[in-house]
Amino acid sequence: MNKETRYGKIYIDLLQAIQSGKLKAGDKLPTEQELCAKYKVSRITGKKALELLAQQGMIYRIPGKGSFVSSEPPSAEPAAGTAPAGNVIGVVMSDFASDFGTEFIRGVQSACAQRNGIVAISCMYTTQEEETREISRLISNGVRGLIIMPVHGASYNPAILTSVLNDFPLVLADRYLSGLSVPYVGTKNAASSSHAVKYLFSMGHRRIAFISSMPTTTALKERLDGYVDAYAQSDNALDKQLIKTDIRYTMPGMNTAEILRSDINNLKAFLTAHPEVTAVLAADYHIALVVQQAVNELGRKIPDDISLICYDRVDGGRYAYTFIRQKQFEIGANAGRLLLERIAGDKTPPKRILLDSELIPGDSVKRLQP
Repeated sequence: MNKETRYGKIYIDLLQAIQSGKLKAGDKLPTEQELCAKYKVSRITGKKALELLAQQGMIYRIPGKGSFVSSEPPSAEPAAGTAPAGNVIGVVMSDFASDFGTEFIRGVQSACAQRNGIVAISCMYTTQEEETREISRLISNGVRGLIIMPVHGASYNPAILTSVLNDFPLVLADRYLSGLSVPYVGTKNAASSSHAVKYLFSMGHRRIAFISSMPTTTALKERLDGYVDAYAQSDNALDKQLIKTDIRYTMPGMNTAEILRSDINNLKAFLTAHPEVTAVLAADYHIALVVQQAVNELGRKIPDDISLICYDRVDGGRYAYTFIRQKQFEIGANAGRLLLERIAGDKTPPKRILLDSELIPGDSVKRLQP
């Protein structure tokens, strides 16, 4: 488990302990040192999880004494058209990390606080079978609706299909399931990738590789579509041999040292076979890190030898990549609002909200001389 996921797991575990009543108002939370020992992480990682809970008003911190559960959870006056008091909604997502997850959850919680809702979160699973188990568990525990970020898979999860057929309030986030009439909130992925590639064109790059894991989600498929569209809208010829979609390390349940080494060697062979590549569009931040390692081991440098753009850079991370910033907070807030509206009886046709992204310059793109 990588550092970002461990940070997310600490946050989720403590949040669920507070929401379930296991940790009550005034109870002292484990210290940073105790979290370090339990989760085998650095003190900074444990501190970040506690800081996020404090920012949300779930806990308060007393210098020299520790962190304590707040006497009153964060709340706000219910908005007009709010769902009934006591609504608990579930959020089901396969992973939780600094690059994508933290701000999304904050957005969901913000929407719920404004409408008198409570959030129950389930994450850290890797398969559709585990996703099914978590959906069933949350429903059996009385959640009134679900926000689901579907796990990677070649087919639809029967539990999601059953929920749709039973008219159970449901919103999909980040990844949708084609053909299902369900509210959805996500990013304009194709437009985001297209914009990034066109930016690289403007910097003099023509031979740009697209690197991702197998595109088994709509988000990844759209990111690849945007890459292809950018070439179609330009005078530059697309070389399909520069599309590489077999990175495994970033797939759920595949983040082992052996698979990472295999992926690095795979990318080294790819870059060696295609010396014409001057830039890479990585489908997510963790793929960018794998690309970075492969480039380093080849004795090359980013951006001197190869430029790099990715999605969802970790703020304060080791590398200041140029990246596509998704509006994670807004995705979560809109998903929470749509779900609570469905719970409150909204019968209008399911809404589909697509948000723009922003290309944030970093230190990983070099302008090529004509």
